[in-house]
Amino acid sequence: MYNLRVGLDAAVDWLEAEHTRLLKEYLKEVRDLPSFGSVELDARVRRWLDDLSLMVRGISEWHFVAPRYFRDERSKVRKQGYVALLPKNKK
Repeated sequence: MYNLRVGLDAAVDWLEAEHTRLLKEYLKEVRDLPSFGSVELDARVRRWLDDLSLMVRGISEWHFVAPRYFRDERSKVRKQGYVALLPKNKK
């Protein structure tokens, strides 16, 4: 990452740690969600958060269906869990 002046490996490590931190924070906040004063409203808020989670998961899933991102390698990328990077362009 250019702004942190780190290479690819360090950037991927940072991204993984940040993703894990944000996921844990989100799950804790959902778990500790207070009541909003009525059973109906509490259910609506929980439903909205569930729908939000499904939307995020759906976007992730869409990347493996749409050929835009992984082209003919979609199944392979999904199964292996990584993408082979192209060599850096020399200027």
